[in-house]
Amino acid sequence: MRAVIYCRVSTKEQVENLSLATQERECRRYCQDRGYEVDEVFVDRGESAKTADRTELRRALEYCRRNKGRIGLFIVYAVSRFARQQYDHHTIRAMLTKYGVSLRSVTEPIDDSPTGKAMEGMLSVFAQLDNDIRADRTRVGMRDAMREGRWVHRPPLGYSKPPRHLGPPSLEVDPETGPLIQMAFKEIATGRVGVQKTVELVTAAGLRGRNGKPVTEKRLRALLQKPVYIGVIESKAGGFRAQGDFDPIVSEDVFEHVQAVLRGRAYRKASRRRVREEFPLKSVLRCIECERPITGSFPKGNGGRYGYYRCPKNHVKARYEQVHNGFLTHLERMQPRQGLMKLFREVVLDVWRNRHEESRRVRSTLQARLDALQTRKDRLTDRYLDDRVPEGTYQEQLDRLTVLIGDTRLKLADAQAEELDVEGVLDFAEHALRNAARLWQGFEVRQRIRFQALLFPNGLPFDGEKFGTTKISPVFQMLEPATNAPGSLASPGGFEPPLPA
Repeated sequence: MRAVIYCRVSTKEQVENLSLATQERECRRYCQDRGYEVDEVFVDRGESAKTADRTELRRALEYCRRNKGRIGLFIVYAVSRFARQQYDHHTIRAMLTKYGVSLRSVTEPIDDSPTGKAMEGMLSVFAQLDNDIRADRTRVGMRDAMREGRWVHRPPLGYSKPPRHLGPPSLEVDPETGPLIQMAFKEIATGRVGVQKTVELVTAAGLRGRNGKPVTEKRLRALLQKPVYIGVIESKAGGFRAQGDFDPIVSEDVFEHVQAVLRGRAYRKASRRRVREEFPLKSVLRCIECERPITGSFPKGNGGRYGYYRCPKNHVKARYEQVHNGFLTHLERMQPRQGLMKLFREVVLDVWRNRHEESRRVRSTLQARLDALQTRKDRLTDRYLDDRVPEGTYQEQLDRLTVLIGDTRLKLADAQAEELDVEGVLDFAEHALRNAARLWQGFEVRQRIRFQALLFPNGLPFDGEKFGTTKISPVFQMLEPATNAPGSLASPGGFEPPLPA
């Protein structure tokens, strides 16, 4: 019996070690021991099994189709080398069955018997489970590493990865491209040349992208806005910003100057304000008498130091624990108005649908193509049954349609897998709206400040005991305090239990 061998590794590191050689050697030994003749070997180097879009796998399937009746076995080292998604596994498996080809694993007892098929099904389930667990662990590990200051992605232009055995730092300035990136920052910072002229200068000096081509104006503009060049790791998805363990290419002052130039504004060096964890409400509280921002401090008195929020004009003075408890009470009274949550969901869904029209069109196109292929297949079968198509032509056309249908189904599955769970996001948004106080308590100080600014963009009046009403952010206008008469003050309603200092 003739067989084809398929081997795969998912990383370049595995390509460079003995993994591929081991897989092929063991597959060949498996065939030799059972008297199978190896017809062809297909090897995917550094291709992920999360999707069936693998070059050599597609070639292997096409080879089996062209040699239908001659190839009987598809040999892999393990089911996990074949596919890590159940849908992909069963789709590809069905295609092989159509060609009269059976799947065999060197390291696992699968065959065409009922027991072997059951074992194969369980192995495909565990392959996907293992893949999902690995992916989750990888995401968590990457976030933790980034919070610790390690760069976990491909090095940005101007940096390179140091040898692993050297340990930290996770990036080092590339001796060739690093100075040219620095040159681009300095040229833009002068304000005398624009981005296009800077592109010409650094290109003439030898700057090239990873693909060996000159950097475009759009690409350089994007590079100049990356905080990594001041030694900072920023994750918008994770919502954090951490100091990297590597050297910056430019100073923070030059970087901010360049951002101002790119925005077309005059540069003003920002003053550094230390954020004190004890007084997160400094950024939002306003004195109800003089409308000045309320500050926080620890004055000495009665043998100790006590934290107070106070107005610069001494109109307001209150212990910071009491103010925090009162603020939490104020947030707890802010609940979505009846009926507006439903309207909010409808508006968000409408906006989301509009912005994802292109994605929907892609899925619609793929579904239409799948339906059309299935119709062609049904018509072909009808014509064959009516003796209007010769058997040879029927089998050839049927095989081609089966390949196209399988390929389209895989693409449609990938497109659907990327669908955002917008309903889940809205459920969380509703939870956030109904639990503003609990969320604020769980935030660290900088997150609290951002959350407060979102809720109260114009500040929150305070008279030392009660919070006044103010204009709420349009995003949160569906939140209605229990007392909302114009100019009224909402009582905190008690200050127990106290928050820890």
